[in-house]
Amino acid sequence: MDYSKISNETVRAAINAWQNGDKNTFLSFFTANPALTDDGNPRDFQGFVDEACEKKNI
Repeated sequence: MDYSKISNETVRAAINAWQNGDKNTFLSFFTANPALTDDGNPRDFQGFVDEACEKKNI
């Protein structure tokens, strides 16, 4: 992915952290208790990030 096309620096930094599996930096872009839903069903945001960052390059 060409991250230079993302004009918002904050969004670009969050995406870079996500792609690098850097969950602490990625999480720093969110509030303390963000809500996550999947097709309207609540999901555990922290658990989702933990799992996704272990897989890297989602």
